[in-house]
Amino acid sequence: MPYRNECELLEEHHSAQEAFLAKEEFLRQTNERMQLFRERDRQLENAFNQVHAFRILDEENLQPNDESIDEIEAPEHCMADDEFNSSCRAMNADQAEVFRFVTQNIQEQIQGNDNRLRLFITGNAGTGKTFLFKLLKNQANRCHAKTVVKLCALTGVAASLIGGSTLHTALNLPVQKDGGITQMPMLTGNFLRLMRLQWKDIKFLFIDEISMVPYEMLCIIDSRLKQLKNSEEMFGGLNVLLFGDLMQLPPVRGNQVFDQPARMVPATHLWRLFSLIELKENMRQKGCDKFVNILNALRVGELTTEHFSDLMQKVSSNSSGEFSIEKALRIYPTNQQVNKHNSAVLEHFRKKNTQMFKIIAQDRLIDGSKKNDQININKILHTDINKTGGLPKELEIFVGAKVMLRSNVDVAKGLVNGAIGHITEIIWPYYRRAQLYDSNVPSVRVDFGNDGIHIMHCDSLRKMLCCIKCNTLLFINVDYDKDKEGGRD
Repeated sequence: MPYRNECELLEEHHSAQEAFLAKEEFLRQTNERMQLFRERDRQLENAFNQVHAFRILDEENLQPNDESIDEIEAPEHCMADDEFNSSCRAMNADQAEVFRFVTQNIQEQIQGNDNRLRLFITGNAGTGKTFLFKLLKNQANRCHAKTVVKLCALTGVAASLIGGSTLHTALNLPVQKDGGITQMPMLTGNFLRLMRLQWKDIKFLFIDEISMVPYEMLCIIDSRLKQLKNSEEMFGGLNVLLFGDLMQLPPVRGNQVFDQPARMVPATHLWRLFSLIELKENMRQKGCDKFVNILNALRVGELTTEHFSDLMQKVSSNSSGEFSIEKALRIYPTNQQVNKHNSAVLEHFRKKNTQMFKIIAQDRLIDGSKKNDQININKILHTDINKTGGLPKELEIFVGAKVMLRSNVDVAKGLVNGAIGHITEIIWPYYRRAQLYDSNVPSVRVDFGNDGIHIMHCDSLRKMLCCIKCNTLLFINVDYDKDKEGGRD
């Protein structure tokens, strides 16, 4: 309750400043004691969680309640006891069996067993891989009474969905250029010591969407973990759990994660170190057998005439409301169809007298061995936009244009490759109200929905590449500094 008489706070002092300075040491000591109490409370909470985590092994049978419980979405944060228990009750038999198996192994490792988990957990879409992923993460942390799990995925979108980070960020892996696998430099000095400190307590590495990870990267992960954990054991002696469906997206370049290249045959086949666990019960489309059958047939490329007939009955030709050309995102199989639709979108907005701005790409050559002013950069740049990060020579932008990030900006904030929003404001440099020259590149305020509203600055993004694709304005944050090759800002 607020003080009604400030004299009670001042006591015998003449001002609030004098009163604070006189009690500063007392307040500091009180705060230190409260910090100690909070730390002890945290230790007690972790100890209780650890005891409860292993209780599952004493239960004769871990089954859901008799009632039909739909799968719930496990929260991204560390679950409270009620949330955790509710999630455990929502597990089906397959998930519960995996949960118990992992818990048993954790207990054995704490007791001194050197065996490490190497699991590949897979299943059709909707079988609860992500749900089990989050439960196992929380269980491992509870069993060890501290954070021991590192969550990773190849792409920023996948990493954001699991509350983790990309493999490149977590392990400081080299960025692949044009999808190729580059040689991994070894870490040294203070940076190596810092990363080893970050990984000191980590005992589990969870990797989601493993289908997109090439075998070559799996080898790089193994090598980096050995360095970070200062151990020659496979994967640095960590427990590694892989999640995903190999029938989904394959790697852009390189061999699939289970396919060891011929040039690596003498080495250990890393994929064969993992045991397969397959989840079979569909939880997402529970009670809709027809849709489940269509998904499973589509997954293996065996759609029947009946399946096609069922799908065609759901085709909608409605182009109004949420499906209008201004709102709905169209997906096409070829770039030619994409460009045709984008032209139609621009023409639609022109007819509405929408103010558009033409942005000219800022090209520059980064080559320390030559004088850049003596080189014609237009002779170096690729004419194929796929070679310039998808950046055309010219781009038209406007308020209301849909946008998609084409590179990770801030995974923690959800600003990842694939995040979609729309431009709400165009901000020109030097507080100008409009574009003076075609070479002026603005900042843009973008509404990313649940991920918030953010201003995308060219300076903060370093190189902001833009292109319109599938009715979407794409911003790409990349490093395109190649030796003796032109880069496009």
